[in-house]
Amino acid sequence: FHLIFLLYADDKRKIDFTEKVPANQEQVNKMKEIIQKLRFKYRSESFENPVLQQHYMNLEALALDLMEPEKAEDLTVPKIEQMDYRLGNLAEEFKQLVYPPGYDPDGKATKRKQGNGTEQAEKKARIELSEEELRNHVHKGTLGKLTVPILKDVCRIYKLTGGGKKQELLDVITAHFNKH
Repeated sequence: FHLIFLLYADDKRKIDFTEKVPANQEQVNKMKEIIQKLRFKYRSESFENPVLQQHYMNLEALALDLMEPEKAEDLTVPKIEQMDYRLGNLAEEFKQLVYPPGYDPDGKATKRKQGNGTEQAEKKARIELSEEELRNHVHKGTLGKLTVPILKDVCRIYKLTGGGKKQELLDVITAHFNKH
């Protein structure tokens, strides 16, 4: 799909068109070989509607009181393994003809970092509470105002075994500071 914007009469810019690289005869011949290998006789009755087939399977399961209907085979999906077997190494030869050396069409594109690249993502600063502040929270009953990550850090620092729930963490910390 190629879209070219039509310009207004007062728009006098020079438009740069990208140069089309025509395929050479060797590339065309290799693609003709690939197409010949992948040809097959098309018969419309060979390809059933997968949604309709699944509907029929569901009705069959309902009528026979089956727990789960069978999965309908989707015949419209290309058979990749069979295509690869038929092609052999023609696809690789075509890639070598079309792509420049060192280019990997199957490789992932590298992600670009935002910004100028010198900045590092800042980690959240952990709030460290002193033992006295923790004792004050326990005695005032305001320990519940602290967040779960802070409570987990307190449990880790004092080697307390608390659960994952906030109430369990509060109980363990309160019991520890009431004992000591």
